[in-house]
Amino acid sequence: MRRSALGWGGLGLAAGLAIACSDLDRVRLKAQLGGVDSQIELARRYAEGRDVAPDQAEAFSWYLRAASSGNADAALAVAGRYVEGLGVEQDDAKAVEWFQRAADLGNAEAQLRLAQAYLVGKGVERNPKRGLRWLQQAAAAGVPAAQQLLADLTRAAELSKLSPEERLVAQRTAAEQGDASSMLALAVAYRTGDGVPRDIAEGNRWLERAAEQSYPEAVMFLGHSYLRGDGYPQDEARGVDLLRKAAEAGSAGAQHYLGESYRKGLGGLPDDPAQAAEWYRKAAEQGLAESQLSLAILYTTGSDALPRDLVEAARWYRAAAEQGHPMAQHNLGVMYLKGDGVAQDAAQAVLWLRKAAEQGHAGAQTKLGVAYFSGMGVPEDPIEAWMWVDVGRTGGDPDAAELLASIEQNLDAAQKGEAESRAQRFRAEHAPGPAAAAP
Repeated sequence: MRRSALGWGGLGLAAGLAIACSDLDRVRLKAQLGGVDSQIELARRYAEGRDVAPDQAEAFSWYLRAASSGNADAALAVAGRYVEGLGVEQDDAKAVEWFQRAADLGNAEAQLRLAQAYLVGKGVERNPKRGLRWLQQAAAAGVPAAQQLLADLTRAAELSKLSPEERLVAQRTAAEQGDASSMLALAVAYRTGDGVPRDIAEGNRWLERAAEQSYPEAVMFLGHSYLRGDGYPQDEARGVDLLRKAAEAGSAGAQHYLGESYRKGLGGLPDDPAQAAEWYRKAAEQGLAESQLSLAILYTTGSDALPRDLVEAARWYRAAAEQGHPMAQHNLGVMYLKGDGVAQDAAQAVLWLRKAAEQGHAGAQTKLGVAYFSGMGVPEDPIEAWMWVDVGRTGGDPDAAELLASIEQNLDAAQKGEAESRAQRFRAEHAPGPAAAAP
């Protein structure tokens, strides 16, 4: 019989160690020796705080080791952590790289997430054709969300080719054949009078038929209608109950409105910022900009139930701002001005304030004018400063009038005339928006 290279004593020592080692020690040892399954298990333990103190950075490092060995599930986990900024700095571009690796390895969930990134241009240059190809692969692999999104995109593309009259006929035909999304489309058309004579009762009939099929968006619409008393007698309790059903079924809109209900204490619910944040987050993670903004505001203000967290606030302001939400752009710009939750950066502040200002956000317009007046993040330009503050004034910002008078003292008649011309041109091309409170 061959003796082990360890020798008899070594074998005895190894046997003793095997007996003495805890389950966690054995997992760690296998992970350190390159066992991919053990690396993933160790990552999960650190993520969940199971038999070890929670450590998201350590969890990320073990997922990364497993992913680097070509494990698709680990690559998906790494991508998700880059999306969330969990254990690693948030980075949408890095997330897309890892979604790509996992997708190339055949992970259907990663294929769906990669498709969504290409469709909306998040973390990668927008490329609908490439997004559609990945979406088709995920749908073919049987991912329900991919199949639903593909069906929705296909239906939208086909309907866009029709005239309004033809579209209505197509939707009615599909609705009568039992298609719940077409029932909801008909309900909205009748309730708003879009393409048909306004008929609330007929709209409600189609809405209820769609909701009876447990179509989440229809249940959400019905719940919101009861909550607001829109087309139905107001019944907040019933509205909240329907919203919860739709939210639990995955409707982002319902998740948002349920968050609103907890924030405002509607329908018998407590005024609970923590519960509001939980539901806002679910919708925010599905990409709903309004929920991203609402979640950011909750973290900005803070409460006993939800401690103030400016880093988390900035993260969600950015998510909504990148989707073009003007209030989120304004608030993110203010955070860069103050250095709240982000490194203070005047150039970044001006970038986001300008985006909001060009969409008509009056508060951002005034602040952009101040930046030009003071040379903060841009060259000093009193003409441009007067123009933006005047646009903010006519847009409704209460702080603008006094600032405008101060700036005007630095302009001669020719400069004042040029500033007025610029302001008039802007107003002719853009609709002014409401002012918003800075965080």
